[in-house]
Amino acid sequence: MDPKDEIVPVSNPEIQIITKFQDLADRGHVHHNVITEITKTMGHHTMTEVQALTIDETLKGTDVYVSQHLRREENSQDNC
Repeated sequence: MDPKDEIVPVSNPEIQIITKFQDLADRGHVHHNVITEITKTMGHHTMTEVQALTIDETLKGTDVYVSQHLRREENSQDNC
């Protein structure tokens, strides 16, 4: 199952997921100078999955909690 299927509908089923930093400037969410620094100076153009799934809520000022589910191998030699 795609994580977006679980996460996005919980907060707002109508959220449009933004994956490119430039889209934030184009939509007026973030000042273009900030996006220029991220894209041209730092060389980042595409958000990570966590950024893409949380940016809409964080720009609204909503606190966001992200949890990573870790799986242990059944045959793991670490039995602590």
